[in-house]
Amino acid sequence: MLDSEKAQFFQHRLEVEQHHGRFSASLGTSLLPGMYCMPMYAVPKPGSTELHLVVNHSAGAFSLNSMIHHNSVTGFPLNNLVHLGEMLIQEHNARPDLPDELIVWKSDITDAYQLCPMHPCWQIKQAVHIEGKYYIDRCNVIGSSASGAIFIAVNSLIAWIAKNKRGISRLASYVNNSFGLALRNDKEAYPPYGRSFPAPQARLLRL
Repeated sequence: MLDSEKAQFFQHRLEVEQHHGRFSASLGTSLLPGMYCMPMYAVPKPGSTELHLVVNHSAGAFSLNSMIHHNSVTGFPLNNLVHLGEMLIQEHNARPDLPDELIVWKSDITDAYQLCPMHPCWQIKQAVHIEGKYYIDRCNVIGSSASGAIFIAVNSLIAWIAKNKRGISRLASYVNNSFGLALRNDKEAYPPYGRSFPAPQARLLRL
């Protein structure tokens, strides 16, 4: 049996995930042929007593990760501080007499991986077991060896649109973090948050 704290955590996560449409309704107490259920844990976050959900897609001889061709989901190049330095140099060379200070902005996408739905044929392999009942996790899961590649592919498309269609030229990304340059006083309102942001950041958020 789960201790009360972990039981409450799993129940709360179930309610949150179902509210967002990421977990299915209960399948009952047994799985259908072809369905998989990987081990799931509530683990304290480093340096904190707060729990977070971990799903082990590598457990067992027939794990989900063993079904993934790893050469197809590794080796994605990520932007880094070198790219930020290159953007700063390019901006300085393009406009050496800037009338205002340059600033760096960054946006972090919440629940990034979970925003990517999985194919239904894969969803049936992502059953989770909570308090005696099974549910289907419909979305990209951090425990999958392909999860990073899936999200990076999506975010790379967003970055391409931002650069080539929305004119956000000084833009880079690191997994679910996007960052770029702006003039300090060049701001635009972003109504969903009720505040102003650097203009390129506001345009990215609207996208």
